[in-house]
Amino acid sequence: MRIFITILFASLFTGNVHSQKCWKPRNVNYIITKVACKVNTNIIKCDTWQLNYKKFNKIAAKAKPQSLNVDNIFIELPFENASIRKFRIYDSEIMTPDLAKQFPNIKSYYGECVDDKLIKVRIDINDLGFHALISNSQGLQWLVEPFCVSTKQFYCSYNKTDYNSEREPFNEDRRR
Repeated sequence: MRIFITILFASLFTGNVHSQKCWKPRNVNYIITKVACKVNTNIIKCDTWQLNYKKFNKIAAKAKPQSLNVDNIFIELPFENASIRKFRIYDSEIMTPDLAKQFPNIKSYYGECVDDKLIKVRIDINDLGFHALISNSQGLQWLVEPFCVSTKQFYCSYNKTDYNSEREPFNEDRRR
């Protein structure tokens, strides 16, 4: 009984409490009915997701620099084959303190996958939404980007090889 209480108490005060379900798989047609935007036709194949942006941002904002040696923050991100992977993230602190005060809506994080330390992630959150680049030592580059610029709610995740740069550049119709 004493061991159970110790484990329960420890799990309540680790970074694990910050891992919450923020992503929901969504069909492209569902997204198109919710927001008026042009689809990025340069992406050949992707999985589409709905993000609880406020909840995700609130969790990510708790991340501290790795150098502080404090409890980890865990987040979940879309990955290959419409899966979700758990990542430990840290605040990147890429801007000087003065610049960070001028642009409080720009945040940058880095981290690694909990179950495969060779999978790394770079994240930025700004006024245009959430962006992630997930990579591994074999050269895989998986991206998570806004489905369209007009919303921070819907995202596509895809392998970089599924992006066709030969096509016409993406230009969202903002008049809608």
